[in-house]
Amino acid sequence: MSAEAWAALSERAFGEVVFSNEGRQALPEAISSGDLDGEDRPRLCDLYFVSWDARLVESIAPGGDAPLPDAAPAAKAEPAQPEVAAEESSLRLGDDWLALAQEHMTDAATLREGCAVGKLYRAGERKAKESPRGLDDPDAIACFAAYRQAIDHGKHGAGVELPEHLRKELKL
Repeated sequence: MSAEAWAALSERAFGEVVFSNEGRQALPEAISSGDLDGEDRPRLCDLYFVSWDARLVESIAPGGDAPLPDAAPAAKAEPAQPEVAAEESSLRLGDDWLALAQEHMTDAATLREGCAVGKLYRAGERKAKESPRGLDDPDAIACFAAYRQAIDHGKHGAGVELPEHLRKELKL
């Protein structure tokens, strides 16, 4: 590594991960819609391999850009809501917010989809490994997309989309 590169690297914060901006889509966005750890705090499993070995770095070439997802429809402008005191903001959730939250957290379908997180990730790995297309394999892409959705499902209650043939194969 050149002295100039080392000096530039030494200026970076410890633990900072820098991604290339080559291609149409930033690498973090391509990996996980930009949510690299999925949480607000670091976890032991949020580890990334980082190499400054020029022999390795020089051999890395950008892959074919995946098609960018269709832009979400523009949200309709809603009238601005007046600021509400913290005590009043819980009232907007309704008096039964706790019962609804408990119902969501104990729903059998919700629990099954939550348990599917690991299954979906392993299926994505397996599909990528078995396919000559690797991570560009449509089934691998679908499994990893469903994996991300399953993680968010536990937080937000959004559904998990997975092609029917994969649902049958994975018994989901």
